[in-house]
Amino acid sequence: MIDPKHLVMVARMLGGHGIQGFIKLKVFLETPQDLLALTPLVTQDQETNYDIKTLLERPKVILGRFKGITTRTQADDLKGVALYADSQEFIPPDLDSFYVKDVVGLPVLAQKNGPIIATVTDILSQKSGDILTLTTCTTQKEILLPFQKEFFPEVVLSTSKNKGFLVINSEYLHELVEG
Repeated sequence: MIDPKHLVMVARMLGGHGIQGFIKLKVFLETPQDLLALTPLVTQDQETNYDIKTLLERPKVILGRFKGITTRTQADDLKGVALYADSQEFIPPDLDSFYVKDVVGLPVLAQKNGPIIATVTDILSQKSGDILTLTTCTTQKEILLPFQKEFFPEVVLSTSKNKGFLVINSEYLHELVEG
């Protein structure tokens, strides 16, 4: 059994495709084929395992063939099921790449060792890039800012010894202060 703090959602089943039990997938990995290395995938409660037999990338959809799923009806019954993997099985990200689970919850500072002015509450993945949802400490308003080095020149991830943080570029500080 996987330690629940290491469970990361890597895909969601969107419904059946065709008559042979293929399932349309929304994949939350940079490279969909990486799902094959993480199989078997599990549900959040870890009650059910799903082994991917085949993964096909089509222009507008990613299709998965799972062990034991052979009909459209079986595939459609799994619509909405979220699939999780053990984050300890992931390949470490590149130097300037981060996993969502590592960034959500981090405080945002105006300067290193400065006061906390906001907290990262979500990351929205868009084709143009990731957008951070920040909640300000003073007004509790949500602010959306691109997750780019221009906006956040310093990102320090949490370790067993230190709490991580993001430093916002002072040019964009008014977005959080004036909210």
